[in-house]
Amino acid sequence: MYNSAYFISPEVIWADLTRYIKTKEIDRYEVIELCAQVETRYIQDVDLMTSIYEVPITVINSQALLPCNIFRILDVYDGYGTAIGYSLSDKGSYLNALKYINSGSDYIEDTIYINYKGTNIDTETGFPLIIKGHENACETFCKIRLFEEDALFGKLNYTMYRNWEQQFSGQILNALQNPYRRLVANYLKQLETIRGNMIPQIGRLELSHKKFRTNGKMVSPILDR
Repeated sequence: MYNSAYFISPEVIWADLTRYIKTKEIDRYEVIELCAQVETRYIQDVDLMTSIYEVPITVINSQALLPCNIFRILDVYDGYGTAIGYSLSDKGSYLNALKYINSGSDYIEDTIYINYKGTNIDTETGFPLIIKGHENACETFCKIRLFEEDALFGKLNYTMYRNWEQQFSGQILNALQNPYRRLVANYLKQLETIRGNMIPQIGRLELSHKKFRTNGKMVSPILDR
């Protein structure tokens, strides 16, 4: 499990939760995705995110499942760098209505590429990483989501559940005001941009590393940057 001076793997949160919660089976991948949601939907500290380029995603039934660590889409394009228009699903998990921006024609290939701003990634495992100091917020949010159904059906003390929600709000505020974030931001400025071919998966999303062919040769996306 990844653990450095700046980042920590959500697997550490999962291990902590399973250590003291014995009555509920806790899925590791669910915890990883919930921790990524804390970073992208609640803390939303763009200065502590990184740019991730040329991520190949498989298109199935005209839909493309987005990585769980995504915060803001920068570009969507095909294997030749041609821009593709899109719509987001209701929950923002998928791209659909894929069409070429210039011609308006439907996109029918089986792979698209995206550039985006998102949380950092362990390039060996493909798991999103969380910033050191955000562990408490991630753990509390996991408990809120894992026990949400129990609270609704009266199987959990509702006062305790409400305390978690209030605690989570305070932890988000603390994360944004933490002076340690400046050190993390300075460190991230020294990192190179993450490239899609460095990542085997992102959470449970297996990436498509197919290349498009031109004149019988394999080519990578060409971006004029």
